[in-house]
Amino acid sequence: MMTRFGTWLPAMLAVAGFALLGPPRAHAVLMLEVEQSGFTDAIFIDNNPFAVGTVGDFDGDGDTDVIAGLDTDPTVGNLNLGAGVVVNMSVLVQGSFSRSNSPGTPLVAQLSSASADVLNVTGTDGNLSARTITQTILVGDTGFTQPNPATMHSTSAGSIINGNIHIATYDDPANRQFGGTVDFPGGATNGLNVTFTNLGNNAGQSIASNPPDVPFFDPAVPYAKAMQFDLTLGAGNAAIGLLPGELIGRSILIQNLSVVPEPGTLALVITGLGTLGLGTWRRRRRARA
Repeated sequence: MMTRFGTWLPAMLAVAGFALLGPPRAHAVLMLEVEQSGFTDAIFIDNNPFAVGTVGDFDGDGDTDVIAGLDTDPTVGNLNLGAGVVVNMSVLVQGSFSRSNSPGTPLVAQLSSASADVLNVTGTDGNLSARTITQTILVGDTGFTQPNPATMHSTSAGSIINGNIHIATYDDPANRQFGGTVDFPGGATNGLNVTFTNLGNNAGQSIASNPPDVPFFDPAVPYAKAMQFDLTLGAGNAAIGLLPGELIGRSILIQNLSVVPEPGTLALVITGLGTLGLGTWRRRRRARA
């Protein structure tokens, strides 16, 4: 019996350790989508393998998308639009967006935008093309994992000029690209869900928000995360010196916080407990003998 016990226990511990320390389930792809009524959805993809102008259903929501620009950052998990891309002759979209899958590690953003900027480029009054632009921008990725229990922390910082913005963040246990947002209605809003308005001046309304941490709504893994920006950006007005509408988002992020040990720490604990149990069993057997 000793031989059988000594054979299967290490094997069991090895399997448990592999399950804890093995690679996380793969992400789909970090993606940004610009949706504007009357136009084909414009898509930006991390490590984009497609040429600009390629048409397809890249987010899997059943409609038509077109590749609007290429990622300038070769690092997986970082989508950078460089100097920016004009979308539908209406807005200039700039900034960088990133994702991390670091369950159990406090203060590591799992999905974030840095220096995101969206500018109405239709012009000012006197230009026949000048108009107010209404659109939605979505940023999301799939395949996130998170120990349970966990809480979610989200923040925003930046400003809105001559326009308004609604910011929301989502987790989706169905693990769909942009799950829970306009492409997949009915998802749970978790964290940021705020609106800021600044019409008629160039000062810029702060979009700073730091809501309380909220419980992670579902421990299912893997799951998707998404940010949604509903924007209305006014045209400029030279007569009164009003600038075209612009979002200047210096930092918007989602991060998960957890009190659960890192997988490596947890594996060491389990291995230690198994070794301790085996030693105790052996001592008791010798004592009975």
